[in-house]
Amino acid sequence: MANLNIDLSGDKLLPHQRKLIKSKCKKTALICGRGAGKSYACAALILLTLLIGKNVLVGGQRYETLQTTLYADIKNLAHEWGLYDYITWRMSPMMMVMGDAHVWFGSYESIDAVRGYSRVSLIVLDEMFLAPCNILSVWGPCMRATPDGKTRIVGATTPRAGSLWNVMFADPKNDWEVITAVTTDNKYIAEEEYKLILSGITSDEMYKQEILGLINTDLGGAAIIKLGQFPQFPAPTSDNRVIAGLDCAEGVERDCTAFVKRRGNEILEMWKLSTIDHEETVRRIRESNRRLKIDTLNMDAAFSDYEYNILKYEMSCEQVNFARAATEENKEKYANVRAEMYFNLAWHIKHGLCCDGFDLTPELKRQMCAITWLHNNQGRLLLTKKEELRAALKMSTDIADALALTCLDRYTADDPQMQQKTEDNHAKHRDYARRLMG
Repeated sequence: MANLNIDLSGDKLLPHQRKLIKSKCKKTALICGRGAGKSYACAALILLTLLIGKNVLVGGQRYETLQTTLYADIKNLAHEWGLYDYITWRMSPMMMVMGDAHVWFGSYESIDAVRGYSRVSLIVLDEMFLAPCNILSVWGPCMRATPDGKTRIVGATTPRAGSLWNVMFADPKNDWEVITAVTTDNKYIAEEEYKLILSGITSDEMYKQEILGLINTDLGGAAIIKLGQFPQFPAPTSDNRVIAGLDCAEGVERDCTAFVKRRGNEILEMWKLSTIDHEETVRRIRESNRRLKIDTLNMDAAFSDYEYNILKYEMSCEQVNFARAATEENKEKYANVRAEMYFNLAWHIKHGLCCDGFDLTPELKRQMCAITWLHNNQGRLLLTKKEELRAALKMSTDIADALALTCLDRYTADDPQMQQKTEDNHAKHRDYARRLMG
């Protein structure tokens, strides 16, 4: 390969491109405006990794998109560097081979298709914010048995409104190195090309996203819980109750059946069904109960009659109407039981209830952090209407509802101050009952 013409000088690479290529971090995200040079940086990194004999797995929204964008950019750069003739280019399946090293390509539409690949040293996620948030749980194992144990994951993307990755990167516990750039950081972009990009910008929010590369989390300023308040690990607790929550689908926009099971501050199970399937829901809950007995199953009263009428003979079940009054103790504080259980949930999260470690965690956090509150005419706490949340999130708050259903009450035994308040209330109620009875 005597005729290689690889130029990684400061004159050729932009600062953010050079930073991406030279970074030693395990996980790096290049988040920037359109036309800032994401594809060139990824193409260079892919070719350099192939050149040193390591395998690469590249992801894109669809195979067709990859062929006409990143794959084409890699080919052009291979010509520029004098590498093209040393690489075997295959289209079906799309692949690049140089000696014993491979570049494989996968689609976000069928992330399971790459199962079986191994010894992958580099994963590149093109337009990562279009990928499902659980993609690394499937693609991560492809990095097993790498020759030197050195692996790296790189994402390159323009932000996307409503993407669950927005929540992940806004999370203070996020462990990705983030490299940012705006469109105008690309000194090679033609003026006409830049004008064309600007012509499609119709709002300030869109300008921030498409040109400045800024993430909009869609999270409310008066959110019931903030991202920074979610604990990384469950706090110790003496609460050993196994409580489950079930929110059944009703068939509206992106509505799902959701189930959450927790013991104390540890979530044991979290899943959803994208279709209305009452029999499958019952089957899954029965299996969960066999694995670990459920002490209480609370379910949204709407659309859960099938599940309730079957499971009430097998475990302690309660149907909860979200619009009903709050408990006697809190009816002057909360407008309804929905507000009460969500504020209970927020309290439990602040006291160590951990929801990390599940594929649905980003979705749950986005739903929770979008739920805002206000006071009604009587001064009671009220939550954002579900219809407004659906419109803003483009999804229903099923996962959050299921988890909130596990928090119909607060477990205060671990909190001496709260425990004393509870005991004082119990004593007050006992004294009142004694007076009534003479």
